[in-house]
Amino acid sequence: MNISHAALEVLLQKGNITGSLFPQYRFVQEEDGLHQLGNGGFAIVYEMMDPLDRTRRLAMKVAEAVGGTYTSFMEEVCGWQQLSRQSPYVMPIVDATEWEGMWCILMERGEGILGRSDAGDMCVRREELRHRTGILQFAVQIGQALRVSHENGILHGDIKPENIYWNVERNCYQLSDFASWESRGFTRGYAAPEIIAQGRCVNTASKEPGYTMTSDIYSYGMLLYVLLNRLRFPGTEGYYSSTRQYNPEYVFPAPLNSTEMLTRSIRKMCEWNPEKRYQTMEEILADLDRIMREDCL
Repeated sequence: MNISHAALEVLLQKGNITGSLFPQYRFVQEEDGLHQLGNGGFAIVYEMMDPLDRTRRLAMKVAEAVGGTYTSFMEEVCGWQQLSRQSPYVMPIVDATEWEGMWCILMERGEGILGRSDAGDMCVRREELRHRTGILQFAVQIGQALRVSHENGILHGDIKPENIYWNVERNCYQLSDFASWESRGFTRGYAAPEIIAQGRCVNTASKEPGYTMTSDIYSYGMLLYVLLNRLRFPGTEGYYSSTRQYNPEYVFPAPLNSTEMLTRSIRKMCEWNPEKRYQTMEEILADLDRIMREDCL
């Protein structure tokens, strides 16, 4: 996705419906242009700064305004904001607007949990995520965010490490990108089998029968599997998925850094048949609590 930098500077001169002013914020510049934190097929994320508080970490996500109206976009932004008020494990939104056919969201910026080693291999950035105890603590925090989301009738649609951040100021992990307004495809490996079978983009705001809470639960389970398995998907030797993962007869091997009880729980989250999965995050969190207590014995 390409966006004119000059156009983005104009955007900062525009206020929005909340009455707060984007001109307070500035893009972080590099020698070759604006500093991008991420650039995908559907959106670009830019690093932002607040001249009045240079310690404040911010990011602006800009996506093409397709597949929805301004009203529906702002309704979903308000829903995301409400979630962040109910759970410290949801990334807060600072502001949002629509401009020249683009949806723009200004949010707090966290540290991504994945990175690249000196050899160029995918790796986790935080040491605690290399150990089962740390991964379980992470699982509870993101699970709590997802529980609150589902209780409010909001599905996430793209749970994966790239949409989770470490908030330095709040000392916790936070789930981001509750964004059905963003036209995007599914993420193979993390997407549930029923989503892969549809073979098209997911819109979690629609009332289509294909996407449910159990689709989110599959993605959450695969997130835990990959972290416990040294960033390897089932049956692979790296950070990529295989076709057999979506074979209904395939039984996932136990993650490398797991226990028998934890493996059973993850396999239940990732059942091929949605009806055989956990049906709520409340059930999962209760089992995780038992697993963590057993792990301490």
